[in-house]
Amino acid sequence: MDGKKPYVIAIIIQVIYTGLYVVSKAAFDQGMNTFVFIFYRQAAATLLLLPLAIILERRNAPAMSLRLFTKLFMYALLGNTITMNMYNISLKYTSATVASATSNSVPVVTFFLAVLLRLEVIRLRTLSGVAKAAGVALCLAGVLVIALYAGPAISPLNHHRAFSGGIHEAAAAAETSSNVGTRTRWMKGTFLMLLSNTTWSLWIVLQASVLKEYPNKLLATLIQCALSTLQSLLLAAAVVRNDTAAWRLRLDAGLLAVAYTGFVVTGVSFYLQAWCIEKKGPVFLAMSNPLCFVFTIFCSSFFLGEIVHLGSIVGGVLLVAGLYSVLWGKSKEHNINMQLTLAAASTEQVKHRQEEDDKMDIGGDEEEEIKRQGKMAASPEQQVGGEMKKPYVIAMMIQVIYAGMFVVSKAAFDHGFNTFVFIFYRQAAATLLLLPLALLLERKNARSMSFMLLLKLFLCAFIGNTFSLNLYNVSMKFTSATVASAASNSLPVITFFLALVTRMESVKLRSSSGIAKLAGLALCFAGVMVLALYKGPALNPVNHHHIAFAGDDARTSRATSSSSSRGAWIRGIFLMVLANVTWSIWIVLQAAVLKEFPNKMLVTATQCVFSTVQTLVVAVAAERDIARWKLRLDITLLAVLYTGLVVTGVSYYLQAWCVELKGPVFLAMSNPLCLLLTIFSSSFLLADIVHLGSIIGGILLVGGLYSVLWGKSTEMMDGNGDEHHKIPTTAGSEKENNNDSTTTKSPLQQSIV
Repeated sequence: MDGKKPYVIAIIIQVIYTGLYVVSKAAFDQGMNTFVFIFYRQAAATLLLLPLAIILERRNAPAMSLRLFTKLFMYALLGNTITMNMYNISLKYTSATVASATSNSVPVVTFFLAVLLRLEVIRLRTLSGVAKAAGVALCLAGVLVIALYAGPAISPLNHHRAFSGGIHEAAAAAETSSNVGTRTRWMKGTFLMLLSNTTWSLWIVLQASVLKEYPNKLLATLIQCALSTLQSLLLAAAVVRNDTAAWRLRLDAGLLAVAYTGFVVTGVSFYLQAWCIEKKGPVFLAMSNPLCFVFTIFCSSFFLGEIVHLGSIVGGVLLVAGLYSVLWGKSKEHNINMQLTLAAASTEQVKHRQEEDDKMDIGGDEEEEIKRQGKMAASPEQQVGGEMKKPYVIAMMIQVIYAGMFVVSKAAFDHGFNTFVFIFYRQAAATLLLLPLALLLERKNARSMSFMLLLKLFLCAFIGNTFSLNLYNVSMKFTSATVASAASNSLPVITFFLALVTRMESVKLRSSSGIAKLAGLALCFAGVMVLALYKGPALNPVNHHHIAFAGDDARTSRATSSSSSRGAWIRGIFLMVLANVTWSIWIVLQAAVLKEFPNKMLVTATQCVFSTVQTLVVAVAAERDIARWKLRLDITLLAVLYTGLVVTGVSYYLQAWCVELKGPVFLAMSNPLCLLLTIFSSSFLLADIVHLGSIIGGILLVGGLYSVLWGKSTEMMDGNGDEHHKIPTTAGSEKENNNDSTTTKSPLQQSIV
């Protein structure tokens, strides 16, 4: 699996860049300034990487010299600021398909630079060298075919744009870029795109030398993002001086492009690229780029309604052939080098055979001792069975709590309760509940909190509580309780991806458990897509009368939600998914925080206190009307008490316990259950209309849930139970209270270390 991991990551990077081309083009078509866009993109990436880098790599990071800092500054200027600004300007002159096509010059330029810097070699007398040269030639031929040969037009897959603007705007943009646009305009865009690809190729080559000097990939990426943010701000301020309207972010494709390119492309993809360069070299990464062109042809045709020509298809086939030709050549070289290494190592193994036999004897004695202790510990069958079932019961309790949260929160917002004020009251109520409990139960056994730990908790509170909850509540006003619960089912996919990136989870594709986990993710994704894209016939609500509140506000809200424009629906779903992204980051970060400070109640209470202060500042800035702060004896007070005392208080503590015992992905995988509970509750309490698509999507989501849970259960059985998934703590009292005597690190923790 380790040998296949670079190939999988390279494909993931190309999928991410496909989304970059599509959403960026949509944002620029709506008039967003390219220089301002780059600043927001880099700022968003910095906000994503800062807490991750501090928590995961600060302790192991070597000291940074002034010379290294200067290198990173120049690399940020070259690979981020200059490249991205030239790319965005050229994208305004061309289209998403043309941008992706010209980016396939990156393998040729990168290979040429790598050969000049002696990072790569070509042995033309070997079959692998011929394959690599042939792959480069095929890539070049593909780019020339796309650039010089149009061929007959192929109708787009979708005649309606996913982004606002309509089919007429999309068709006009496509015709301008491919048919009506002058040759001078096309040459300008292509020249700038090739120039940006040249600087990008140079950055890829230089990254290899930087990672040898400073191997902390996450910190290196963070520093470059932060420096590029400052550079982009100065550049945007110089270009856009008096037009303050150009700096405003609205709930449209511009905000989607900033969030996607900042968090996913600049943040996640840059880190994956640094990892891939370190493992396989710069040319390997660049050679996977043609795949992005194939993905972009489909996505731009489907989402933007762009017209694709036969020349693009022919060029794409040549580019993919070139990709696999070079990858085969590199794989051939790697296998030969591996055989030589094994042959040299076999001599050393013969010399130390006796020492290895002694170690095996010692290992056998230790194995017998482990088996004996394991049998003694497993004798009380009922106790062991109860401990194994407890995480599943708690996970289901958490989903019941969240189903109630969706319903009462939507009811409160339908009554006109301000979302920012609501979050402040919610966090304040949770603090009043948790603070005395934490002081009574865990103060004596708790270690002192360092300033760095408080800073981590402050950032976690901001990400998982303040920022995520405010995004969620604003998006709830655009959607409904059922839609909110459905969108939250993106949590398993996001959390699993983050856990893979941070090496907290692994997938063994050759095992049945690994296949089950991937199948579960696919089912979860399919369920969300069905809920989003397929409505089906309406089913009568379980109850035709409101129980949760009186009046016609909810009925009006539902009518508005059902008849609202596609733009309002996209805004609500986008904000909901963005809230789930930040929530997934919080779930993953909780595991690292609990490993350092295992007192779950104090960790939860401290984050609630910090979030209360943060949300107060946000609410004061957003709502100046004193009348909007008043709490009345209606559904709004019920929503505050329920979400504050039950959700933020009780549920957060249960989640911290579940994350520590089973890991972050286990908790997120129980989320689809909440959708089924919300569908029934909103239908019964709010008289919401449920469609057949919701039922089908719910079945797929539950199937995905139990597929992943079965996979994780199989892994735990193969790895001697829960011991391999538990995060060890250093607090002796916690071990005594839970009858845990093991401190064995799981493969999950070993990969982090």
